[in-house]
Amino acid sequence: MSKKLITVCMALFALAAFALPAVASASPQITHPTGSRLNPETGECTTVKKTICIKATNVGETLLKDGEGKNTLTRCTTASMTWYLRKNTGTEIEADIHTATFSGTGATFDGLNECTGSINNLTVTTNGEDPVGTKIDEGTVPKGTPYCLLATNKMNPDEFQIRGGTCSESARLITFIFDVTNPLGGSNFECKYERGATEAIKGTFTTDTTGDAILSVTPANSKFTLETGGNLLCPAGLSLEISFTLETDTVATEPVYLS
Repeated sequence: MSKKLITVCMALFALAAFALPAVASASPQITHPTGSRLNPETGECTTVKKTICIKATNVGETLLKDGEGKNTLTRCTTASMTWYLRKNTGTEIEADIHTATFSGTGATFDGLNECTGSINNLTVTTNGEDPVGTKIDEGTVPKGTPYCLLATNKMNPDEFQIRGGTCSESARLITFIFDVTNPLGGSNFECKYERGATEAIKGTFTTDTTGDAILSVTPANSKFTLETGGNLLCPAGLSLEISFTLETDTVATEPVYLS
């Protein structure tokens, strides 16, 4: 092969390397401290082996907005989730979210303080069948928790997704129930909302170059629709605006990082 042809081939290989999509080099991983990847293969969380306990806590208020995401209907001052981190390979994160709680500054109902709104107050029930028997409120929601949180190098950079079911199961609906204080003075009523099995909630996370891991969801990627047959006083659609930070159960108040 002539030197000229070899030179042309090398140039083509170099061009192809630069043409590869940037997402292929992304490596989402959870670390603590920064740069030390957490390994669930050697962990155990609430007797569940090969897991690490992760807690997510809200940063600022959690807002429940209308289906278009324009108007805030309800505010929750406290929100938290507990995860089983099951996979953290350096190119893929999988975590089973087994509890999710939301509360506000309103009256106590079913063990939680109501989130407050300009028209009415409500409590949010999300829990399904918890594999370790943790009960966070008095209700049980068909197709409630657990949820699966995913982040891989095949997604957009700094993106995560949440879908219904554990990460080892097929994707399914996500549902939750509002117990609403009737603004007209009658009996309280329920509003049940769902998001389809093929419509994962999408969010973005900050990396260790900008600080500790903050995961955020905006209304554009989190719309839920009212289940058929719902109360006429229930909005036809709702969306979420929430940000939360992460820490492990063994290093309380010290955030973990994403890179």
